[in-house]
Amino acid sequence: MADFIGNYYSVNSHLKETKSFDPKILENGVIVYEVVRVMNETVLFLEDHFSRLQESILLSGFSYNLSLPVIHHILRSLIKKNLLRNGNLKILLQFTEAQAPLLYTFEIPHTYPDSAMYFRGVESDLFKAERRDPNVKKMNPELILRASTFIKTENLYDAL
Repeated sequence: MADFIGNYYSVNSHLKETKSFDPKILENGVIVYEVVRVMNETVLFLEDHFSRLQESILLSGFSYNLSLPVIHHILRSLIKKNLLRNGNLKILLQFTEAQAPLLYTFEIPHTYPDSAMYFRGVESDLFKAERRDPNVKKMNPELILRASTFIKTENLYDAL
């Protein structure tokens, strides 16, 4: 579920070494997320992603006081510590009954089409699946695995 790259991730506002992360901790509770693109060390459309994350939290029935300046600071710190120039960062907010919500941020693998792909196009296909609540970006490991398997077995660039 947590496919990290980079040497550091954060929990709330604390940076930690990626090698210390135990992905099993993300197997509990409800996790809402956003993925932001970093280009030239700058997070693109952060305000839009922030608003969508807040909406996912509310529509999931949770309450959590997010602060855009705090999120911006966490992301900037992570970009600087990982020496990230271009890539993607994932923001996860985990809600469990056992503890206060935890905010994780980390760098994730990414691919973008090159200029030839823009010209020629890429192989893609329709993937049949249904999100229970399409307005909420909630982690669904089973669906992610099914989609990834479909893309690999069909030799596709992406699935819609």
